[in-house]
Amino acid sequence: MSAAYLIEAAVGVHVLGRAELREGMVIEIGRRAEGMTVADPSMSGRHFQLALNSGVVVLTDLGSTNGTFVNDTPVVHPVQVMPDSRILAGETLFNIKPLGGGNIKDTHWHIVAVPPGMEPDLHFGFKGHQSATFAENVVCKEEIAGSEVAVADYARRQLDKLRPFAPDLVWSGSQLPEGFAPGEHLVCDITLTYQQTRARQVHFYMRSGPRIGVVVWTYPEGTANYQQRFLEILATLRFE
Repeated sequence: MSAAYLIEAAVGVHVLGRAELREGMVIEIGRRAEGMTVADPSMSGRHFQLALNSGVVVLTDLGSTNGTFVNDTPVVHPVQVMPDSRILAGETLFNIKPLGGGNIKDTHWHIVAVPPGMEPDLHFGFKGHQSATFAENVVCKEEIAGSEVAVADYARRQLDKLRPFAPDLVWSGSQLPEGFAPGEHLVCDITLTYQQTRARQVHFYMRSGPRIGVVVWTYPEGTANYQQRFLEILATLRFE
């Protein structure tokens, strides 16, 4: 699957523009650029460009007056940028977010799409609704457990590790989605209080050879049709 990215321009919390960057594309960005126009008077008309080839995003400054900076370093020659790179042009900060494609850091979890209402984060999974007291997220991880370790036993050990932080933790098994084999996959519903915040989680465990992959979705209590929503999330991931 070809990589694709969402380019988002923002000053503080105010989003000034968005554009998609797909394989083989070149996007010019600036106050009067055809690819992505940004209403920042401190930017040049054609400030910089982004090109995506073979999954690699390259940034080139187009002779801008005030310069383009990647991770606080001025761009002199074309430079590769990543989803976690800090791109600054004028007073505008540009973020690169995967639209699909890419592996979550240090795992074999692969993002094939982004669930509606969430943002990808290649360091752990997805970010959803955020507030002062609650953070919705999907965390993907894995561990070498050995083929002799049953998935259910592994899950119980992981939940036991949570109890010192959430002593009121309660969990129960959930029905496996269609197509998932018992013994090789497990779904658990979790209720817990962490740092005085009541939350719900769904945990999904699966085996791939000696590795066990885990998906943990933390969501607010009262979420309607949460099981269907979790199936939608699982459909956006692949454990290779």
